[in-house]
Amino acid sequence: MLAAALLLLTGLVNLVQAAISRQFAFSTAFTTALAIKILLYIAMLATMRLSTKTGAMNRMVKAHAAIVAMGAVALLLGLWLIGS
Repeated sequence: MLAAALLLLTGLVNLVQAAISRQFAFSTAFTTALAIKILLYIAMLATMRLSTKTGAMNRMVKAHAAIVAMGAVALLLGLWLIGS
C-alpha cells in the first residue's frame, strides 16, 4: 500500500508541474487519458484489497494478473502522455 500511495503522490506532483508549464490548458486527449489512468489506479487498488481479503490462492493469482495488465495499460497511457 505504501507503493500505491507513493505512486499517487508522485503522479500528483507531475500533474501539478505539467499544469503549471501548460498554464492549466490541457487537451481533451490528455484529460481523457488521465481520467482512464485514474480509473485504472482505483481498479488496481480495489482488486488488490479484494485479493487480500479472500483466502483462495487461485483468486489471488488472477487478481494480481489483472493488476499487472491494468498497470501495463496505465504505463502505456503514461508514455503516450509524455509525447503529447
